[in-house]
Amino acid sequence: GLPVRARGTGAIVELAARTSRMSLTWRVDSILPVWGGRVERLFAEQVQIALEQDHRFTLAALRGADPAPDPGASVVHGATRQ
Repeated sequence: GLPVRARGTGAIVELAARTSRMSLTWRVDSILPVWGGRVERLFAEQVQIALEQDHRFTLAALRGADPAPDPGASVVHGATRQ
């Protein structure tokens, strides 16, 4: 099997008109000896970065702004962190 396994569940709830909340729960496991914990943390960080980027993109698009990524952002293992 693969050395890293991730499972997640999520929900989006409308709190009021034009207001919603998304909640996600993830479980990340790795079978790699010694390095497993580091791999799990790295994977979790990458998921968090991607979700933050998606959130910023969505908010910008809803405001009608240019949702392009910030050119000053730094790249962290294929994802951008600002």
